[in-house]
Amino acid sequence: LNGFSAQGMTTMSPLVDFLGIVTPTAAYQHAIGWFLGTLSAAGPTPFYLTGWMSLLLLAGWLVVPLAIGYRRFRGSDL
Repeated sequence: LNGFSAQGMTTMSPLVDFLGIVTPTAAYQHAIGWFLGTLSAAGPTPFYLTGWMSLLLLAGWLVVPLAIGYRRFRGSDL
């Protein structure tokens, strides 16, 4: 997990796995892995770890900053 050792932890919570794909780069890599079929899952996968969720996260990383920037720009006096 981000270069730190998790000694003694045999299994990680799926929520911890989700936090690992929240960044834009990790969401992109996860979505590409899902799209190409190289994403492997051992057993049932929670909905928030699917490729669709990665695509939604990427869309959020695109839309939210643009919306905030547009709102701030619209309200400014040039």
